[in-house]
Order: sequence, then structure tokens, then C-alpha cells
Amino acid sequence: MGQLPQSNDISVEQYLTQYANDTYEKWELVDGMVYAMGGASSHHATICLNIASTLKQNLKDKPCKPYMNDLRVNVSNNYYYPDVVVDCGQTHINRMTAEKPLLIIEVLSKSTAFIDRTKKLLDYQEIISLQEYVLIEQTMMKVIIYRRHQQWQGQTYQKGDTVAFASLDLVVPIEAIYEDIVFGDNPLKVL
Repeated sequence: MGQLPQSNDISVEQYLTQYANDTYEKWELVDGMVYAMGGASSHHATICLNIASTLKQNLKDKPCKPYMNDLRVNVSNNYYYPDVVVDCGQTHINRMTAEKPLLIIEVLSKSTAFIDRTKKLLDYQEIISLQEYVLIEQTMMKVIIYRRHQQWQGQTYQKGDTVAFASLDLVVPIEAIYEDIVFGDNPLKVL
């Protein structure tokens, strides 16, 4: 979630009519409150691009596709815009909501970390198709994956680890997720 709520106690129907088709701004609906989505840091954008590119390359010619930032997810009358979502639903030009999200990724920031670790973690568990929920730190090399088949217990990956996306049968060196990210004075390059 981004900035302070713009409106309070609105229905799903009002959200879908007034906010959901806005092509200039993104709005999330959470417990009847509408929140404008804010911008992201360069680290945040780079991490999203790295992971989405890796997923796209590895899901080529497969039914599930990765989407960055603009495909919303509906759960319990809440609408969220994950940083990256792998969706296995039908592909058509006007679709704005994921139909069968398999994997959801959020890159943590100061303004979103609390809700990503709490409310979204609980809400996303209600999505029947969802198998993995991934939290990626942007200030350190750390990835946590919550998996349905492990009763949503988190598994942590750090520097030197290979991150396993079980739902996609894919392993990725953590350094690839953080390629071109500078921690301190040393940019991380993947050769």
C-alpha cells in the first residue's frame, strides 16, 4: 500500500467504478479504504525488473505468465497491486485482475513492509490458486518465501543461497535477484 487513504468505507462496486480503471494512478482497496499507490526507489524497481525478467525467461512457452506492478489481485473484497504476480489465468487484452495467481512477490519498503508481512500475508493465503508468497528486502540480500504446502511458514534465503520457487520448479541464485543493486559502495554484478 502506498499513501494515506483517499476515501474511506467504500464498497467493492464503488471501487471498481470509480478507481479500478484509472489509467493514470493505481489504487488499492483495503478493508473499505482506498489508497493511492506511491512511487518506488531505484532498488525497488531494479529488483522487480530482475525477478520479473528471470521469471519471464523461465516461463516462456508455459501457461503461467509473470506481470509487474499493474495486474491487481482480488482477495476478500480487497484489491492489491503486487510488485510481481505469476498468473495462470486466461490471457486477454482487457484483463486487469489476476484470475489464478500462483506466485505473488512484494519488494519491501519502509511504507509497505508492515502490511506486506501481516495483512497481505494473511489475505493472500485465502487465494485458492496461490502456492507461494515472496517477500524481498531491498536494503539487504534477504528473501523470504511462504508456501502453502508448508502451512505458510517462511523460509529465508540470504547471500550465497539459491532461491527455490517450488510452484514453478525453478531455482535462482539470490545474487541474480539483486543484480546491479548497490549495498554500501559495492555494486553487485552477476557474471
